[in-house]
Amino acid sequence: MKFCSQNLPILSFCFLVVILGTARNSSALQIAPLDSNKTFAVSIIQQEMTIEELEAAARKLHKSATKKFKREAYWTSSVDLIAVLDFHPGFTRSDEITYLLANCFYEMGMYESADKMLRHLLKTYSKTLLVAEAILGLQKIWYQKNDYQTSLKFYKALESHYSDQNGIDESRYYAGQTYFQLEEYNLSLSILSRIKQKSDFYPFGLYTIGLMNLKKKT
Repeated sequence: MKFCSQNLPILSFCFLVVILGTARNSSALQIAPLDSNKTFAVSIIQQEMTIEELEAAARKLHKSATKKFKREAYWTSSVDLIAVLDFHPGFTRSDEITYLLANCFYEMGMYESADKMLRHLLKTYSKTLLVAEAILGLQKIWYQKNDYQTSLKFYKALESHYSDQNGIDESRYYAGQTYFQLEEYNLSLSILSRIKQKSDFYPFGLYTIGLMNLKKKT
């Protein structure tokens, strides 16, 4: 079965502005129209493609977006990811695309957009293996928005159902930081003390514990 590009929505400048227009500092973003003659994301939907070809093109864009994300090129990574969701919403790895796009938005300070993408992920892909990661992402988003009670709700959900996941120490770090901001130092200490020593967040947890000890002495 083939799909004609005329029946597929073209990833346009206007579309990107709508998706990314909720940025806190949108005026600071380098927004430029896509050149359909040079941009792979657009050129691949300007031809008839089979499902297999769409899958291959989507995998290529996914790989490209992942590399750009690791280079901290979040804007251009998001362009690739939006292209995949736009021209091939049935991509077998759409949950991974959605999650990575949410992370791009998060890194660009676009917390509302990141929140919407993660909630969409949890609602649409109920069998995804990224549930714990999505909940952690929501916890971090609401921490950044200074809505500490909402952030703690997501932390408690992780502790209750996903305490064996790799991201639990990161979740505990943010929960400890949250209670620290709320000046509930005993709760903060209790949670931060549970971060495993091999975790990347262990030294950061120790630093916060040190700050609490200083506060207790003053």
